[in-house]
Amino acid sequence: MKSVHRFLLWGTIIAVLAAPAFAERKAMSWTVDGVARRGIVVYPDKQSGPAPVVLAFHGHGDTNVNFAGVELHEAWPGAIVVYPQGLPASRDGLSGWQTEPGMDRDRDLKLVDEILVSLHKAFKVDDSRIYATGFSNGGHFSYLLWAERPQVFAAFAPVAGRIRNAVPKLPKPLLHIGGNNDHQVDFSDQVEAMEIARMVNEIGRAHV
Repeated sequence: MKSVHRFLLWGTIIAVLAAPAFAERKAMSWTVDGVARRGIVVYPDKQSGPAPVVLAFHGHGDTNVNFAGVELHEAWPGAIVVYPQGLPASRDGLSGWQTEPGMDRDRDLKLVDEILVSLHKAFKVDDSRIYATGFSNGGHFSYLLWAERPQVFAAFAPVAGRIRNAVPKLPKPLLHIGGNNDHQVDFSDQVEAMEIARMVNEIGRAHV
């Protein structure tokens, strides 16, 4: 009987040690040019070392609470995933992100800077693994980050994104997700963005 108890005890210990780390979630806020900004940050409950960071930007008119439903933090539980909230756009009042340098006084580029400063204060951050992704308008902003903050990010993954006038110049890994049945962001604009990325990265023709 003692051997059985010992077996069950060791089995329990192994199961606990092998269990995946749980994610913690908290609301964070930042002040940019006197304006309060907010976001959801999901992070590992235990850090054994510096963690990668993913900034995930919702689409135009969406919310960060809803966009957190894509559950990037579930796909990468070891990362610090930030879902920021966009501000109302001047053109229609719906929440979103700037798509050009200088637009809205660079409120969103400044927000990204503030987010990263605060993350460095709160967590152990792996500066070599900071990534940006986003959907639609959030994808456009991801491309803008490539153009304006290339030294900060290791790679980008826009979904249904396009490039306005700010063209990236520094080669970076890119994953662009899109489809030719997209009626929100014309796929030809997405293909153009992928071709620009191809030229910047000096690789063969993009596969679409």
